[in-house]
Amino acid sequence: MLTLDYDYEKNILLTMTKGVIGVEDMLKHYNTIIENDSFPRKLNVLIDCKGTSCTTKPDEIDIFYNKVKTAIRKYIQIREAILVDQPYETAFVILFEKLIKIENYEFKIFYSEKVAMNWLLNES
Repeated sequence: MLTLDYDYEKNILLTMTKGVIGVEDMLKHYNTIIENDSFPRKLNVLIDCKGTSCTTKPDEIDIFYNKVKTAIRKYIQIREAILVDQPYETAFVILFEKLIKIENYEFKIFYSEKVAMNWLLNES
């Protein structure tokens, strides 16, 4: 399950996952970014996947690469911090981080919400 909520105080899109997620859940995240015109053009995103199992396979990363390319066209910059704590999910997002290289898109892995928020709130 995936829920999205925008924190107007911190100006961060919060994506929370729970249970088991797959390709469709992850695409929902990027579709929301693409379809929502009210988000700021410099979008900061915190994705909390702690305690979540992912059924997505490494050969499906191209699906997300194409979605991110579509999303970034609407934004000046997108910065995504992802929180993970499970072995497979950590390996998957490390692979994602290494393979997804798109101008004005940053994606980093964190284990601590405090450190992730600090990175998101401090412009590079």
